Formats: sequence, structure tokens, C-alpha cells
Amino acid sequence: MPNVRFRRRRSRTELVQAVHDEMGRARAEMRASVVDAVAIVEGRLRKDLDVRDQMADLVRRFEASRAEIDARDADLVRALDRFSDAYDLLARRIEEDRVERRALSEAIEHLATTLDAVASPRAVGPARDQVLGGTFDPTRGQDREVDLNEAERRDATVDDPERAVW
Repeated sequence: MPNVRFRRRRSRTELVQAVHDEMGRARAEMRASVVDAVAIVEGRLRKDLDVRDQMADLVRRFEASRAEIDARDADLVRALDRFSDAYDLLARRIEEDRVERRALSEAIEHLATTLDAVASPRAVGPARDQVLGGTFDPTRGQDREVDLNEAERRDATVDDPERAVW
């Protein structure tokens, strides 16, 4: 029986060894599978992080573009408001000029009709200078002698410009 016992021990030992070896291989396969799964997950995670960073950068650029477009829109609105104000001012000035021209032409027509009605026929003759207003300084006239004959000759020769004395 020692032999049977030894055989049982041996077969038990071999069986334990076989189980132990099988467990080692299973552990190694599991480790390899876990390492592969972790590598795949890390790769996906890196890819997702890269995509997230790209999306964040895209969102920042989009926000900056939107802010720039909003600023341009605000500038355009201000420019259009100024243009509208200038257009309104120009239209108002044109209308005021039109009203003023109408009033001036009516005043000129009124003056013309008034002058035609009031004016009397004038004597036909040579045109003479008329004094409309002014002042006379008596001290200036004392220093200078006036030749009345010269004034009469000038008036007489207005009809004949070659004999006129100037």
C-alpha cells in the first residue's frame, strides 16, 4: 500500500501542479487581456481628451468670432444710424432751402409788382450821379479850391466822350 499511497500523493501532487500551472496560464492570459483592455481604454481616453481639447479650442474660436461679429454688427448699426441722421439733416436742409427759395421768389415778385405800380415815368436824358447819403467835412473843403467851370464842362461833355474832362 505504500505504493498506492505514493501514487495517490504523486497523482495528487501532479494534479495540484497541473492546476497550479493552469492557474498561472489563466492569470497570464488575464493579465494580457487586462493590459490590452487598459491600453485600448487609455487610447480611447487620450483620443477623447484630444477631441475634447479640440472642441474646447473650437468653442473658444467660435466665441471669439461671435464677439467679433457682434462688434462689427454694432459698428455697422452705429454707422447706419449716423448715415440716417445725416440723410435726415440733408433732407431737412433741402426742404428749408426750398421753402426759403419760394419765399424769396414771392418777395421778388411782390417787389417787382410794387415797383412797377409805384414807379413814375422818368425823363429821358443823360444819367447823372445822385447822392444817396453821407457826410460832409467842412475842414477838408477849405484846403482845396473847387473850379466850378470844370464841373460844368464835365457835365456838358458827357454826350461827347472825346471832349470829356476827367
